[in-house]
Amino acid sequence: MKPDLPIWFLYEVDVEADNVLRMIEIFANGSSDRNSIEIEARYGPRHPTVVDGPFMQHAEIIGLEEIEAEAFEAAWREGRDKPYWNAPGNQFPPSS
Repeated sequence: MKPDLPIWFLYEVDVEADNVLRMIEIFANGSSDRNSIEIEARYGPRHPTVVDGPFMQHAEIIGLEEIEAEAFEAAWREGRDKPYWNAPGNQFPPSS
């Protein structure tokens, strides 16, 4: 397993709008990165989601396991902010 690849992904999803509001990547060494609509807005334009494409459609294919809100919040507090779309060199939406 590569230490720079996440072993878990946690998502807070607005199911009706099919948007990911917050996400956390957890790594084997226990560190974690987090991103949210608000974190992205600090560095550039505001986006409705932190992942590209229809999330729920992909979630049905890979399967998800629901966790307690407090477990998500605990992981969120431990993470470090890491914007993706508005990070230097990235663009939203991605070009085809």
